This record gives sequence, C-alpha cells and structure tokens, in this order.
Amino acid sequence: MAAKNFYTHDQIELAKMKLDELPDLSKDKISSKDALDSLHAQIVVLATQKGYSAKEIKSALETCEIVVSERAIRDMFSASNGSKKKAAGKSKKSVNQSQN
Repeated sequence: MAAKNFYTHDQIELAKMKLDELPDLSKDKISSKDALDSLHAQIVVLATQKGYSAKEIKSALETCEIVVSERAIRDMFSASNGSKKKAAGKSKKSVNQSQN
C-alpha cells in the first residue's frame, strides 16, 4: 500500500491542536555535559579521595541510567587538577617576585 500523500484541512487542524497540547519536556531534559557539571563535586571526591577510576565512576553512573564517556570523566579530573596547578603556580610566582 502506498503512503498517503494528501491530507485534509481538518487533519492538519487536528494535528495542530494535538501538538499544542503536548507538554514542555525541555525542563526535564539535561544534557550529558550539564549532568556531569551537576555531579562534578561528587565525581572529583570519588576520584581524588576515594580512589575510584573513571571506568568505575562511569559504571556507577550507568546504574542510574546516566551514560557518559570515561574520557569526559577523566577530563573532569584533569580540569580540577589543572586549576589547582595553575593556582599553585601563581602563588609560587608571587612568592618568588616578592622575594626579589
């Protein structure tokens, strides 16, 4: 059977009404990046203080039906470590400059 190529005005109006009645789902949808940002503090604690690997954290998140890559998790560690290193580097520079 061939696909229907024509529709009536009534069908279009009915479709418009039905589509207008659909709820707004944008409030309930969170991107992977936003989800990781929301979980950043817990992920950093797991990695730095509790000894979890990115793979183990990924697995734990999957039990909550949150699927992210190991790389995204590892990037969070390096971003946290990088900001600490930058801050430490700046404080060392200021100490060295004040001594000169």
